[in-house]
Amino acid sequence: MTDPLELPPAETIQAEPEQPSLALHIKPWMILTVALVAIAGLAAVSAWTLVHDPSEGERAAVLETWKSVGLAAFFYFLGSSAGSRNKDQM
Repeated sequence: MTDPLELPPAETIQAEPEQPSLALHIKPWMILTVALVAIAGLAAVSAWTLVHDPSEGERAAVLETWKSVGLAAFFYFLGSSAGSRNKDQM
């Protein structure tokens, strides 16, 4: 076995050209459109449920669903704004 200090110097390694990224390049307006369609669909199902003589349990389920959507939106906003604030301080 040879001593590592006696090895010849390494050849210069040429950097390979960068390959194009395989990212999907999803535009922000696409995300917004999908979110708005989903909320409109939920609103349509909720309205249909409430119009067709719902029971008390169905009304409570619709109300709880909208509470959950509202809380999720609030905490998403809270988390994203806190994350961007921490990124700015670094």
